[in-house]
Amino acid sequence: LQGGALELDKGQKREVVFKFMKNEDQFKRELEARDNGGDSLDPRFIVGVTKSFEGDTFCAAVRAIEELAEYKYAVLMPAADRNLDTIFRSERPDINAIRLIVQNTAAAVGHLHSKGLIHGDLKLLNVVRIMDRLCLIDLDASASIGDDGTKFYAGAKFSSGVAPPELIHKLKNREERDQFASYFSTAVTDDPELWTKIKPKEKKKGRLASYYVVKTFRAIIDGDGNEQPLEPHLLPYTLVESSPAFDMWSLGTVLYTIVTGSQLFKANRDDDLDGEAMDALVGWDEKRDLPKLLGAIENPPVKELLGELLARNPEDRPKDMKEVLGHDFFVEHAAAHSQMKEIAGGMKRIEANTEALLEGQAQIIKMSAATQALVETSTSKLCKVIFEATEVSTPTCFVILPYELPPPTEEMSEEEQQTMLDKAESWVGTVTGLVEEGQGAIEDPLSYAKSFGSSFFKNKIAEVKEGLVEKHLYLYLVDEYTQEPVWDEGGVFPIKIETKSDLVDK
Repeated sequence: LQGGALELDKGQKREVVFKFMKNEDQFKRELEARDNGGDSLDPRFIVGVTKSFEGDTFCAAVRAIEELAEYKYAVLMPAADRNLDTIFRSERPDINAIRLIVQNTAAAVGHLHSKGLIHGDLKLLNVVRIMDRLCLIDLDASASIGDDGTKFYAGAKFSSGVAPPELIHKLKNREERDQFASYFSTAVTDDPELWTKIKPKEKKKGRLASYYVVKTFRAIIDGDGNEQPLEPHLLPYTLVESSPAFDMWSLGTVLYTIVTGSQLFKANRDDDLDGEAMDALVGWDEKRDLPKLLGAIENPPVKELLGELLARNPEDRPKDMKEVLGHDFFVEHAAAHSQMKEIAGGMKRIEANTEALLEGQAQIIKMSAATQALVETSTSKLCKVIFEATEVSTPTCFVILPYELPPPTEEMSEEEQQTMLDKAESWVGTVTGLVEEGQGAIEDPLSYAKSFGSSFFKNKIAEVKEGLVEKHLYLYLVDEYTQEPVWDEGGVFPIKIETKSDLVDK
């Protein structure tokens, strides 16, 4: 329990905070962690304790206040501007502010690790801002990092919402549930609030149910003054040794929350998980689960860092905070790094598209050549047909006209000649225009392919038939020597072609 107050310091008022506690073990951790065997923690990173209160005198003083009657211990600390939870909700930091927030937090946790301690309960509420710098509070869940063969354990106090997967245990059967309840039997009867926090959490699936607990323990102080678990062999699980990997995961949950705006796993107001969330945490697989959760995040270094911090295997997480702070997310060129990766990806896509375009152009060139040959062949067929027959001595050329020529013996007036000439020029112009339109297929074969056989050619043929041909077309043989139509009075030529015939379209 925390509360604010004003204290006089050499005549100057300053804001302070009281933290009231029921549990002696937690009270001692707050003090001993900061003293750290004489190697005190730096107040630039860890909020210091100004005064501490315990004993009968203190209890008598607070007993008169009903809300504090159960609290036997307290520490006095400088008041902070805001905690990170309030900063996150009220100030809505952008990616640059988030980078600074996580950088400051990681530096503070790194300082704690350098002193041989883990925080053990790193969350938004336990990071505060003082003088524009983020510091850590609440060391009552801290634990020593083992060395020289001595082992220490995390989990005596916890918030399961920021705890790593290795701290959660799935009870296998009723025997394990009874074993757990027996170990904490005093909490069941004497501390209902604690039992509510630590009791097995149920996850139902149909008629079946699974139960999960945090690997916590009751602590004692051994002969060397170190905190150790009491009778751990009576527990249904193996305890988790304290190591920096524990805080790495918790830092990952903090970063995830302030980047995405939501919790990694849904937690209650005390930052603890229910059975459903514990089940998800036990089955966590960062390679499978994290990409689904980070789909909307556009900053690659953030995704990479979260993947490292939230690795299921503790050994896959960063070894220390120096490694974390050396990540691309924190270096000055982080934005450029992200942009360069995106540019590189864009260049690869451009290269692939260019290759596809070149292949398409090659196909178009082949198509254009084939189309040009087709147009040229069609033009020849439309204008004239030449039958190559070296053994033939008769005329082998013909011409199709939209009118019948007068007999060569018949004289025509100049006016009649001009009328016929105009009509012939118009006919030739229309046919030539049809061929020129078809030539567009060479320049734009895609459009040609789409329009071929559709309204374009139909309209042109209709124009020839309706505008220039009255009722018939006339086919004449042409003398290759004189280049004049052959007049065959009473013979086969000219051949009269009906305009309704399909031969006209051909």
